[in-house]
Amino acid sequence: MSLLTALVLSSLVSGTLGSTCKYIQAQDGDGCWSLAQRCGVTQDVLKADNTGDGFTYTSGDDFCNHIQKGAYVCCSEGSPPDFSPKKNPDGSCHVYTVQENDDCPDIEDANQMKRGTIETYNNQTWGWAGCSLMQKGAYICLSDGTPPFPASTDDAICGPQVKGTVAPEGMPYTNWTNLNPCPLNACCDKWGQCGITVEFCEQVDSSTGAPGTSRNGTNGCISNCGTQIENNKEGPDKPLRVAYYENFGQDRPCLKMDVSELEHLDYYSHVHWAFANITESWEVDIAGYKDQFESFKKISSVKRIVSFGGWGFSTTAYTYQILRNGVKDGNRQSLATNIVKFITDNDLDGVDFDWEYPGAQDIPGIPPDSKDSGANYLEFLKLVRAQLPSSKSLSVAAPASYWYLRNLPIKEISELVDYIIYMTYDLHGQWDYGRKNAE
Repeated sequence: MSLLTALVLSSLVSGTLGSTCKYIQAQDGDGCWSLAQRCGVTQDVLKADNTGDGFTYTSGDDFCNHIQKGAYVCCSEGSPPDFSPKKNPDGSCHVYTVQENDDCPDIEDANQMKRGTIETYNNQTWGWAGCSLMQKGAYICLSDGTPPFPASTDDAICGPQVKGTVAPEGMPYTNWTNLNPCPLNACCDKWGQCGITVEFCEQVDSSTGAPGTSRNGTNGCISNCGTQIENNKEGPDKPLRVAYYENFGQDRPCLKMDVSELEHLDYYSHVHWAFANITESWEVDIAGYKDQFESFKKISSVKRIVSFGGWGFSTTAYTYQILRNGVKDGNRQSLATNIVKFITDNDLDGVDFDWEYPGAQDIPGIPPDSKDSGANYLEFLKLVRAQLPSSKSLSVAAPASYWYLRNLPIKEISELVDYIIYMTYDLHGQWDYGRKNAE
């Protein structure tokens, strides 16, 4: 062994290499007096060697009052030894998982870090709202470096914290907010929940400015933010005025409107016959209102459209399953073929579907629908569109609420159909009366 090597090793052991001080480690019960004795210096010298630039404390008394077991103490002049965590070879920071009742000073002391450095290292860490708001299970940085991918949460349905999500290779951490976007391009908030109202869509920066945070009391949007209306500058070339003729109105004791009266109404461009039924063998059924239907076919002043579905047909205990089953593999071809044949055989101008609602999980009195129904519905509409003559229209009714609309691949559907009936009458109604937000 060379003399130089021996000197280096000796310096490493004693802690005197370069500008690093000679140091010892505090034991349980140590104070300034016992540490000074072990260092072989006076207490005043010990205090001077452990305060000032580069040290946690600026006064000797503060140093003596905060000695903790395991802390490294300088016995000579020089910089304190740096045993704090270092970033990984790939440039990522040293990650720590927050435990219950953790606070920054304790974490810093336990990891030989200078006080205040955790705040400095985490200004880009997901969910970092400051030392006073650390959450159990969160991943934080104990060194410089790129931030860790956030821990998953049980109830997140959008964003990077959805269970099973991993950081895509090569994706900058600044783009993690775009992972697992909400259906329909709805807003995703910092808690991983989707919505289209201000609570979900407003971006409100927190005091730290870290991603996945917002001002206390707000949800903080992380993706698809804002409530401004997009792509609404140009209207259609020719607006449509659509009416639904409720054939079941014939069952009322009074105020019955004969369908032939529609011939003299020049305000509407389209009239939907509401509703034709579908049997469990996928045949079209207009029994009960056949005379009215024959009159409907003779109208020439408007486009005559037959509509299938409606609230009753979609939710009644003995018919709700027909549309659910009709759009499934093995059934939808027959259903589409029979409906298109009915439209062409009766020389109608188009077909409309008013299924309320594909994929719905909470309609009273009937079982939850399969979450596959939205995709099945799209495939069914593709078959109808492919078989329907180009001169005849295809349309659907769509729910106004995000709650039900989220189950539909509405963008893809919009590219298939000629128009969509958006049921905005469901946004407000008598059910709002007496509620705190009703005006």
